[in-house]
Amino acid sequence: RAFALTVSSDGVRGDANRIYTSVFNNSTSDLTSGTVVIWDTALTGDSNEGAYVTTTTSADSNLVAGVVISDTILASGGRGTICVYGPVYALYANSTDGATDSVGQAIGTTTVAGQFGNGSGLGCILNIPEAGDTADRVRVQIFVNPSNAE
Repeated sequence: RAFALTVSSDGVRGDANRIYTSVFNNSTSDLTSGTVVIWDTALTGDSNEGAYVTTTTSADSNLVAGVVISDTILASGGRGTICVYGPVYALYANSTDGATDSVGQAIGTTTVAGQFGNGSGLGCILNIPEAGDTADRVRVQIFVNPSNAE
């Protein structure tokens, strides 16, 4: 079963403003820290596992769940934790979908699985990559606040 909690601050800016939930990785691959995930509505596993997530290659999905926050891998078919609200580092599809970077810009899922880009549905970007850092999979701080609107 999924649960949510607010983590108290240990002095690091932003810690008290995050909400986490426990999820089941229903994708066919392991998910690393910073991976953007969506709610998986296929439910191919045991329905007693609770909330299911996977990745998508659809831009601006309205099924955005959050971002994998663990420093360890969320194994395929395993349980883990995602951030569903608050500041977190996420994987940015910078070379694929990062043409107009600006702080506060709306972001969403992109055509690169597990990464975010310009769009809507996920939240907003809090900082932009360093000049010259144009590759995909760049870790960038974002504010997760899924809109889940169609």
